[in-house]
Amino acid sequence: LARSAPSRPAKRQRAMLGSAAPAPVTPDVAEVAEAVCAEARRQYLKIPEGVMAKVTPFSAWEPTEALTQVVAGTNFFVKIRISAASEPEEFIQLRIFRGLPHTGGEPQLVAMLRDAEAAGPVKYFEAAE
Repeated sequence: LARSAPSRPAKRQRAMLGSAAPAPVTPDVAEVAEAVCAEARRQYLKIPEGVMAKVTPFSAWEPTEALTQVVAGTNFFVKIRISAASEPEEFIQLRIFRGLPHTGGEPQLVAMLRDAEAAGPVKYFEAAE
């Protein structure tokens, strides 16, 4: 008789997808987030790619939480405070991909959550199509 393999519990599958508890921001995560700061600002301002424009910085850039997912490289999910302490709290969440070192793995901004979507805890999310 052939036995079928037991299925994994749903909770374990979610954790494998990057939905585990957020971790503190490490220096590596902060460096990866900083590498895509200018592109994040362009996307936040909805400036189309290839359009030359003066891009002012965010009022603040403070990574607060992170998740990572190892694939053929690493997906970083980072929650970043973009408002100054004197302003109402505003956050964005970034999905950043960094390829393996032998591929010249520079961080690339893949997707962004903003407004109410970004207000909660950092989470796994798919790239926009």
